[in-house]
Amino acid sequence: MAAVLIAAAAGLFGNGWLSGREVDAGGVLTAKYPSFCRAHAPLELAVEWLPRQEQAALWISRSYLDGFEIAEIRPTPSGVTVDADRMHYTFRTAKPHTPVSVTFMLKPKRGGSFIGRVGLEDELDVEIRQFVFP
Repeated sequence: MAAVLIAAAAGLFGNGWLSGREVDAGGVLTAKYPSFCRAHAPLELAVEWLPRQEQAALWISRSYLDGFEIAEIRPTPSGVTVDADRMHYTFRTAKPHTPVSVTFMLKPKRGGSFIGRVGLEDELDVEIRQFVFP
């Protein structure tokens, strides 16, 4: 019983120091997401990067997104392109080399382990690892 209370306080089942994760690629691309969450409960995947042009683009691996419903993307992308392995999202930005922040509101479809990648068109990417409780 004490172990469950300690795990809960640390964030294993929700908010706490174990729950949040931030991954970074060279200070150019950062993704923040919960390491642990529950199936069918909303979660946020926040991505920030420095675009090199006015069309800021990023991709997320389809193998990762197939396990989630996308409830909302803030801001709304100006374009979405799908290929066999990735979902590509394009956003308009006023100035290149100014940080762009995008939040994906996701709902896991099932419990289990999820591994995916988020990247930029120049192939700079980060890995996402999450465990979803049923």
